[in-house]
Formats: sequence, C-alpha cells, structure tokens
Amino acid sequence: MALRVNRPMSTGIPDPVFYAIEDLNRQFPTKWERGWAASLLDDQGNDDWVLKLLHEDGKTASCILNGRLNQHNSALICASLIEMRDMWNKEED
Repeated sequence: MALRVNRPMSTGIPDPVFYAIEDLNRQFPTKWERGWAASLLDDQGNDDWVLKLLHEDGKTASCILNGRLNQHNSALICASLIEMRDMWNKEED
C-alpha cells in the first residue's frame, strides 16, 4: 500500500502542497508499506491548517499548522507527516 492523500473538494490550500505530500510515496516508499491516509484541511475562520495522519489500525495523529508562524509550507508539512509516521515505529519498539 501507499500513503493516500485525502484532498477536500474545495480548499484554499495550494495544489503544490498536496503534490509534495503525494511525492512522499516516491521519496520514502518503505515508510508507507501499510495502509496510511493523510489529510490537510484549512479552517476558513482562522489561519490554521489541520494535518492528520491515519493508520490502517485506526491510530491517528494530528497537528495544527499556523500561517502566521510560516507553517504553511510544503517542507514543514512533509516533515511533520514523517515525524508523525515515525511515532508508530517508536511505539512498536
């Protein structure tokens, strides 16, 4: 399996951010061997984005990304997903 990216139908998040997340499959194929889903949602009421990672066993992790703190960039978002993914490795050890 691979990392599946759930993209909302209407969002203010730029397409290149979603492309960068999808590219994590190619960059780190061994990290996404089982069923994973990522979603990135914007909140129209404020400057936050919510990044979520779901594992096939039902575990979830999420973080808030704030635009005022310059957290709405592809590199930080992808690094956050990798960090959340690596939490599962630590828990399994």
